[in-house]
Amino acid sequence: MNIDQQLAALLTSLDDVLDLERGLADATLSRAHAELVAGLADALDLAAGLADVVQPPPLAPLERLAAFADELAARPAAERLAARSWLSVSLPTEAYALTTLIPTVRDLTVKAFSFKSGRKFRSSAQPELWRLVHGLEVAGLQGTQLHQFAHAFLDTLGHSLTIVEARRHALTLNQGFAERHANLLREIDRRAHGSALAQRVHSGLVDVAFAGALLGPLSQLVSALTSVVGADLTSADLAGLSLDGVRWSSDTRWPEDWEAWVRDNSVPITDDVFEIRPGKAGSWLPT
Repeated sequence: MNIDQQLAALLTSLDDVLDLERGLADATLSRAHAELVAGLADALDLAAGLADVVQPPPLAPLERLAAFADELAARPAAERLAARSWLSVSLPTEAYALTTLIPTVRDLTVKAFSFKSGRKFRSSAQPELWRLVHGLEVAGLQGTQLHQFAHAFLDTLGHSLTIVEARRHALTLNQGFAERHANLLREIDRRAHGSALAQRVHSGLVDVAFAGALLGPLSQLVSALTSVVGADLTSADLAGLSLDGVRWSSDTRWPEDWEAWVRDNSVPITDDVFEIRPGKAGSWLPT
């Protein structure tokens, strides 16, 4: 019996198996629970559904994204800034932030389908939910649907959350998280001339290994679009470009008519690195 068949059978009989009041034998319950955990550990890499088991995404799209990031990073600073007109830095920045949170989302879902009671789930899941909510807020995603999902899930932990409710919350969060992540990758693909990253993401969450492999290229893309430390931009045409989040140093050379604006709209990041924040509104970037 393959994993799909095992999982379908277990889920069909889950209510009976986990009804402790019916006095099922401990051995039966333990064995069923062990089988459930073993199946879910593999099945929940993608959360399109508990029975939607897919193979890990191929490396080729990752290699294409890495090649594109390398190519952009090698361009002169003025060209990299100009690229912000067709590749908004918010896309790889948000994708990077969500990618770092994928292991936490996956662990929460696995726990929801592994524990037999809401009480045990609450005590185990609370630190991860706090970390998830905080991570979304640090990434500037407060008020988004994902943040609302995560915050609602966290709020329920203070009440009499049943394991059935925990699973519903976990799947809602998982689905919303996965769809947003896939949409970001799809849009980066489109603007980067089709690296096809999102082809295997579907409506489910990418696996943890694939997420880890995404971090490097996404971080490099963000850096290519934001770092002009030490660059000579005296002849760059900056008109019409959004410079929010651009990082520069004291030896960066700006067009003469931009120097005062850049200085007045920047905040220090380190001893000799500054970030442009028009109106000092703030921004988040991977470091």
